[in-house]
Amino acid sequence: MTEYTDRIVTILAECPQGLTAKQVAKRLGVSSRNLGSRLSKLVAYGIIRKTRARVGVVVTGLYFAPTLKSSLADQRGRDASPSAFDGVAGRHLSQPV
Repeated sequence: MTEYTDRIVTILAECPQGLTAKQVAKRLGVSSRNLGSRLSKLVAYGIIRKTRARVGVVVTGLYFAPTLKSSLADQRGRDASPSAFDGVAGRHLSQPV
């Protein structure tokens, strides 16, 4: 993972209730427009999770850093042994970054 990706995962790991893209961007000190594409790629690679949630009156995406335990459960049917994961973000080692 890149240093930027590590920072995103760390920020999300510190907030188990999840964060919106705007909240992550604010903590990184970047524009949320620039961050949206990066977050989408990290979700596609399985490094972070995204769910839809109501925040006030708006439905938005909430991003989470998955735990190793939840990543292992998601990998059923594939090689789910702990040695197949990199521990930091629970990313399967065969997945590209």
